[in-house]
Amino acid sequence: MSNKKNTSKDKNNLDNNKEIKELLKENNNKEEIAEEISHNKKIADILGNRLANKNFFPPC
Repeated sequence: MSNKKNTSKDKNNLDNNKEIKELLKENNNKEEIAEEISHNKKIADILGNRLANKNFFPPC
């Protein structure tokens, strides 16, 4: 049960990222968000780390 609480805290910490919030406020549709990610290395790194932590990528 405590593991579940830790997981939700980690998720909240990731969701509270200022850069991601600004990205979502400034862009209205998926195409604009994708374009911004491709141009902004900091946001791309943040999202890449999130995907890697959630095991969406197969292990090498």
